[in-house]
Amino acid sequence: MCGTEPAANVRIKLWDEDSGPDPDDLLDQGYSTANGSFYLSGWTTETTPIDPVFKIYHDCNDERLVSYSNPYKNF
Repeated sequence: MCGTEPAANVRIKLWDEDSGPDPDDLLDQGYSTANGSFYLSGWTTETTPIDPVFKIYHDCNDERLVSYSNPYKNF
């Protein structure tokens, strides 16, 4: 939401964040629809479990980046 309106056309990226020398992997990216919904999916080959994080880049009265980790558990 942006105020009382759906957050439309907001950029969203799904990442696998890694620690150590393994670089983070961009799994998918897209934009929210007019009603604020979005769908992302992704996969990667890892030697350790995937640590999914999705990042929302929006400009609702100010430029901001919001990150949510562990979306399997929370969403």
